[in-house]
Amino acid sequence: MRIEQMNRSLLEDYTSLINKARADWPRNRDLTVEQVESIYYGNPNYDEKSHFLTYIDNKMVGECSGIIDPRSATEARLCAYVDLSILPEYRRKGIGKQLMEKVFEYLRQRHVTEVQTDVPAICKGSKEFYEKLGFTIGGKAFELAHNLQNDLPNILAPECYVIRSPKFPDEKAEFLQVWNRANAETEESPPMMTPEAFDKFLAFPQVQSAYYAAVKKEDNKIVGMLTCFIDPAYNKKNKVKEAQIEIVGVLPEARRKGIASSLIVEALKWMKTQGITTALSNVNSNNKNILGVANRLGAEIANEQLTYRLRI
Repeated sequence: MRIEQMNRSLLEDYTSLINKARADWPRNRDLTVEQVESIYYGNPNYDEKSHFLTYIDNKMVGECSGIIDPRSATEARLCAYVDLSILPEYRRKGIGKQLMEKVFEYLRQRHVTEVQTDVPAICKGSKEFYEKLGFTIGGKAFELAHNLQNDLPNILAPECYVIRSPKFPDEKAEFLQVWNRANAETEESPPMMTPEAFDKFLAFPQVQSAYYAAVKKEDNKIVGMLTCFIDPAYNKKNKVKEAQIEIVGVLPEARRKGIASSLIVEALKWMKTQGITTALSNVNSNNKNILGVANRLGAEIANEQLTYRLRI
């Protein structure tokens, strides 16, 4: 067995590895090389030096990466997100532990004090693995499902606001600013997105995306946003008609007015016109506002995901 650092020239083999290794995850999406390249090399925090690959008999069988979240930095804490994938036939052989140790060693050199990872609650083997390494559960998220075969609620934007598509590229910077500010209050929210990363996000290949903005009529300022997408390849392969709401955000001063509900309903209407029957979204358990909105709109919990944390 040998362990090597990631290299961009290995993207094709790496994509094949993670698609096979994650095939038993709930609702796993097979990724293309172009999508994997966008996910990793489009992330300004990604570092090849913190990404390790395991080979056995010249076959890539496992990988582990650690991506530092600079937003988490304080005098006493710096957090990184770790991701591990091992081919099923090579699990329970100590490979995952060795890969983790390699990543931890590098992250400590970068002054990281804590790592975290997300694990589907139904993946018993993964939970046991992380718990044996000393990880403990530090958070929970729910995968919510909206049944679009039912009638959608007739919810309009509140008075003085309008829901529309943002005008890119003119409103791109404002849309991004609202995204970051609206989701800055919870530790489990995605890291603050840079303009460069946002450009990569907008150009993510081979998906059908839609974007919505809640705009105040009097000054035409964006106060809320939503992004969603349809993955045609996933739907075709799995014979489903699903779409994903990626993120919803409303500025603090504009909350409790029904803006989040109207954003979600507008996205659901679009999905329904595209023949979608199920809309999915992932919401952290501490995000009571969006959970309450989703519940009122009839969403049900389909799966749970656990966030595991470890001080290193």
